[in-house]
Amino acid sequence: MIGNSYAVKLIPAIYTSLKGDFAVLENFMFSGCEPLFHPYQDAKGCCADLIHFMFSKVKKMKPDVLFIISRYFSDFSQKPYEGAFDSLVIEANKRLSELKPHVATIIISGAMPKWDYEIGNEVNRRLKMDLSFHDLVFSSSYNLIPG
Repeated sequence: MIGNSYAVKLIPAIYTSLKGDFAVLENFMFSGCEPLFHPYQDAKGCCADLIHFMFSKVKKMKPDVLFIISRYFSDFSQKPYEGAFDSLVIEANKRLSELKPHVATIIISGAMPKWDYEIGNEVNRRLKMDLSFHDLVFSSSYNLIPG
């Protein structure tokens, strides 16, 4: 497992879901470092070195399954604007292509639900009309919609 500090919270869930069907379970996680989107080869600072360390461990271990678990903070908080041509998608694919030759299967967590900087249209409407929020559910477009 590699990821940022959010991955630590998911260790018990992954451990339980594997039901002991593994020889070794290793984890390399560093707070605030997003493995797929931080340009560690060009960056300066601690994340550059830490992500390089994560990737070198994966390449050395050659795991059957690699879990990449990260709560995306700044770089990937919204949907890509240009689909496959979006700079974040290109960056993530570059990182994955670096890992693929060394791993049989890669499992990537999705972005975790959180409040974004923009209030969703439905939330805004209900605030203005003093309506209840009890039947709202999260959607991938960062809006809350009637459930």
